[in-house]
Amino acid sequence: MTTTDADAAERTNRDVEPTDHGIGRPVSRRATLRALGGVVAAGATLGTAASGAQAQSSGGDVDAWLEGVSNYDGVVDRTGSDAVTVEVGVEANQGAFGFGPAAIRISPGTTVTWEWTGKGSSHNVVDTEGDFESDLVESAGHTFERTFESEGTYTYSCVPHETLGMKGAIVVGGSGGSDGGSGEGDDGGSNAGIAAPFGDSGTRSLGGLALGGVFAAALASPGLFGAFLWFTEREGK
Repeated sequence: MTTTDADAAERTNRDVEPTDHGIGRPVSRRATLRALGGVVAAGATLGTAASGAQAQSSGGDVDAWLEGVSNYDGVVDRTGSDAVTVEVGVEANQGAFGFGPAAIRISPGTTVTWEWTGKGSSHNVVDTEGDFESDLVESAGHTFERTFESEGTYTYSCVPHETLGMKGAIVVGGSGGSDGGSGEGDDGGSNAGIAAPFGDSGTRSLGGLALGGVFAAALASPGLFGAFLWFTEREGK
């Protein structure tokens, strides 16, 4: 065997090794990376689609609830603020029968204060699910407040004037504003183990989506899972 042939054989031996996890033929590093990369991409796509569907569902709930409300023109972003004020009895719906803004997005832990303008007769603030309810008040300057700790969409109305369109919504958490969760820098530490097999820090942003995709594929293909275990053990040596 010539020197050139020996070098080629040595390179082949480095790149192709038999596994100990029940795979019957040698698996190359490149093939393993390609297969695992496809799994992660699929997991990320499914996770992104699910997140998008959830966001659209939340937005659809608000749009449906506030359909026909004359002063509703989308959810106003108030994330990042510790306290937010909503006026009760603003000009809307052919009179002083509106909440201003009609819909807001806030961060968890934010306190919302409703303040009466004194216009449009007596108003109240009543959650459609019964989570909170104010007194029926007419006087200007009266306030009612609530701190929202849990993420979700809260819809409410002024009961006497609900049929006129005096309705509102609070969206807690989700996209938008400065409280959209941890940034990419924060995710790096917790998801570094997921990115490690690929040697690519950009993969860290996939986080739990990537991990979910890998394990979903493992259930469907024990052989691929064996390749994953073999490759991660090699990287750890």
